[in-house]
Order: sequence, then C-alpha cells, then structure tokens
Amino acid sequence: MGSRICMNTSCGAKTTVQWKKGWELKSGEIADLCYHCGSAYEKLVYCDTFHAEESGWRECSLCNKRLHCGCSASVPVIEIQDFGGVWCVTCAKISGCHSTKRDGVPSEAPISEKYSNACDLQNTQLSNSQKRILLVTGIS
Repeated sequence: MGSRICMNTSCGAKTTVQWKKGWELKSGEIADLCYHCGSAYEKLVYCDTFHAEESGWRECSLCNKRLHCGCSASVPVIEIQDFGGVWCVTCAKISGCHSTKRDGVPSEAPISEKYSNACDLQNTQLSNSQKRILLVTGIS
C-alpha cells in the first residue's frame, strides 16, 4: 500500500493516529483524512472548521444554518431543492422531502408529503416534535 496524505489541502498530514474516511472523490474512491480532519468531517463541521473564510456559503432556507455549497466535503449535508433553495440534511429529513441521488434515481427514503412549489413547503408548519428535533440537533 502506498503512502497516505490527508486530503484536506490546509493540512496535508502524512502521519496520524488513525486514518478516517471522508467524501467520495470523482474517481469513486473515498478521501483519506487524518484523525483531526476526519473527526471534523464526521461531526459535520469540516467546512465550518476549514473553509469558514472561503466563498460559496449559503443558508438553509428553513433553519438558516450556514452551508458551504459547491464543496465536495459538503455534498452529504446539503439538499438542493427543485425551487432553487438549499436545505441542511436535518431539515430535509424532518420536512419529509428528500432529494434524488446525483444519477437521477430517487432516493430510497419515502416522501411523506408532496409539495408542488416552494410556497407550499415554506408555508408548512413544523410539528412540536419536529421543532424539538431541530432544538436537540442545535438548529434554531
């Protein structure tokens, strides 16, 4: 096996106590991350930690959480909506609207409600249990 290097360009570590898996690369392989960078990726704070000053940030249309769009590391935590907005994956799951896979095949997650346009969804009230989930996960 060849030598490894952390795929975080601001890190580039060649040794670590434990290698962690990151995002999927264009080649289909998974990015190698050192323990520090991989831990940030697993906690969903990779871009907040390493890309805070870069461009490409937007806010979740529902909870206003900052999302780093256009970054390979952010793909698993962003849901791009048909009406042009972006949601964090937590809000997408709570709302019952799930995106399609990048290849156009619908995801396996069921859609509990169907919305014909952005106004239908944005006018939908979250239940108390959905609000509690947002609070527990740190989204407000």
